[in-house]
Amino acid sequence: MAARALHSLRSDDPIFESLRSDYLEFDQWLEKVSREGREAWVIESPGGECAGICIWKSDDDEYRFGGKVMKLSTFKVADEYRGRRYGELLLKAVFTELHANRYQHVWLTVFERHTALITMLEDFGFERHGGETSLGELVMVKHLAPATTDKPDHFAYHRQFGPPAVDLTLDASVYVIPIQPRYHTRLFPDHPGEPARLLPDDDPFGNALRKAYLSQSAITPPSRGDTILFYRSDDWQAVSAAGVVEESMRSGDPSAVAAFAGQRTVYSYAEIDEMTRPSALAVLFRQDRLIEPGWPLDDLRNAGVLNAAPQSITQVRNKEGIAWLTRRLAASF
Repeated sequence: MAARALHSLRSDDPIFESLRSDYLEFDQWLEKVSREGREAWVIESPGGECAGICIWKSDDDEYRFGGKVMKLSTFKVADEYRGRRYGELLLKAVFTELHANRYQHVWLTVFERHTALITMLEDFGFERHGGETSLGELVMVKHLAPATTDKPDHFAYHRQFGPPAVDLTLDASVYVIPIQPRYHTRLFPDHPGEPARLLPDDDPFGNALRKAYLSQSAITPPSRGDTILFYRSDDWQAVSAAGVVEESMRSGDPSAVAAFAGQRTVYSYAEIDEMTRPSALAVLFRQDRLIEPGWPLDDLRNAGVLNAAPQSITQVRNKEGIAWLTRRLAASF
C-alpha cells in the first residue's frame, strides 16, 4: 500500500465503476480533486489496478464537529479482493495519519446498503451522526478524544478513541507475550524493523487490525480490555507491539480454537491441532501500535516489568513496572 497522487491514477480504473453509478458527477469531482493535488492511499493489485482506495481531505468540517477534522471522501475495496482485510489495511493508514497530525474527528458518508462497510466502521468506533445527505447517505463520524472525563471500559476506550489508545488506569491488567521472529514477521509485517512489506497476496491477518494469538501457556486467560505487549524473542529481545484484548478462550478442541481464531491467526490448522494437546489459549486482540525502537529487555528488567526474558505469557504485577509502561505508552502516543 502506498500514498499516491490522484492525478497519477487511471480514471478508468475498474474500482471507480460502482462509484459512477452512485454519484452521477463522479468524473467531474475526480478531475477536480486531482487538479487540487489530492492524495489517496492505494492498495495495488498484481495487475496494477486498484484493489483498494481511500481518498481523503484534511480540514473539512462541513458538519461543525470542531477542531481539526478529516473527511474520507472515498473508501472502497474492489469486490474481488474482499476477505483479505484490505478495509482494515486502509484504516491503518487512516489512523496513522490521524494520530501523527493530531486530528480530533474523522467522518465520511455512506449509503445504508453498504452494510459490511458500516459494520466495520462501527466496530472501529465510528458513529452515525444523525440525518442524511441530500443523496440519502448516512453521515458517520469517529471522535478521537473523550468529550468528558468519564471513561468507558478499557476495550471500549480503545475502540472509540484509537488506535492508538490504551488506558492502564484503575484495574487494567498487562501481559507480556513472547513471540518468535518468524511469527512476528507474519503477524506484524508492517513493523518498521521488518524487511517485509505488505503485498496483495500477503496473509489476511498481516493486513488486519483485528488479530489473534495462540499459546500453550497455562495462565488464566486475559480479560477483555487487558493490555498485551508483544516481546520479540531471540534477535530483538524487546517489546515491539502493543494490543488490547477483545476476547480469549482455552480449549483442547482444535476445531473450536480454529473457528474462534478464524482468519486472524498465523497458525495453520495442523499447528493448532498440535498446540491443543492438551489445550491451547487463544486471544483475540486489536493491534494498538507498533513500537519502534522497541523496549529492550534490560530496560524492562530495570523498570520492574520483567525479571527475565519471558518464556511464556507473563502478567506484569509490579506497580512500578506498570507505572513505567504507562509513561512509555504515553510517550509513544
